[in-house]
Amino acid sequence: MPRYKSDIDLMIYDKDVSKMYSATNIWLHRVLISLCWITGARTSEIIDIRKEDVNWNDEYFGIKIKTLKLRNDGKFKIRDRILRFKRVYKPRNIYIETIIKHCSKLIEGSRLIPYKSEWCSRTINKVSKNAIGRPVTPYHFRHSVCTAMAVSGFTIPEIMYFKGATSLNGVNAYIHAKPFMLELQRLDRSGDNILQTSGGSQLVTDVPTVKAYLNNVSNEKNDKIEQEDNKNEE
Repeated sequence: MPRYKSDIDLMIYDKDVSKMYSATNIWLHRVLISLCWITGARTSEIIDIRKEDVNWNDEYFGIKIKTLKLRNDGKFKIRDRILRFKRVYKPRNIYIETIIKHCSKLIEGSRLIPYKSEWCSRTINKVSKNAIGRPVTPYHFRHSVCTAMAVSGFTIPEIMYFKGATSLNGVNAYIHAKPFMLELQRLDRSGDNILQTSGGSQLVTDVPTVKAYLNNVSNEKNDKIEQEDNKNEE
């Protein structure tokens, strides 16, 4: 069963996103749709992406996603993750190329989306109603991208890294994609893993990077438990 009763109803597909992209002539709307569909990031993360967080060459496209987390001591911690994709030319990935074209016109330090999260939600909602006849939120994108990863064969640790999740609870919603994916699969490969995800994009996951991310998350949890134990002893 999905984590939430409505999760299966939240799915959107390439054909839906293609209609949304084509339905608007506003360039920034297309950039937003592309960022949501390629990264599956939270709106709070998307509006914090700057020109210097995006890099590309003829073979690869990379984008840094920054997540702000409130620590147990009341201070904020920034957790970074870099999503790397192969640039595909036949057929061309219109969403990745849209992001690249947009970044090439910006000056250093500029945000790709210079608005707040509320603007992102309103924009996606409005465009989706016009294009596919039903309201869509950025969470629909996030849920659908991660489901596509599970279907493609990405492991739970890789989905956790992509999603910026810190526990299995953050990925359990994708059980409807492949039931066995709930089991914590071992990262025993070496080198890169290249699999297809949303929009026909080919996500490249680096096993050592994913392992390092999970270790950092685990260490943060252990620190939190230790702080709570010390507080209880006091």
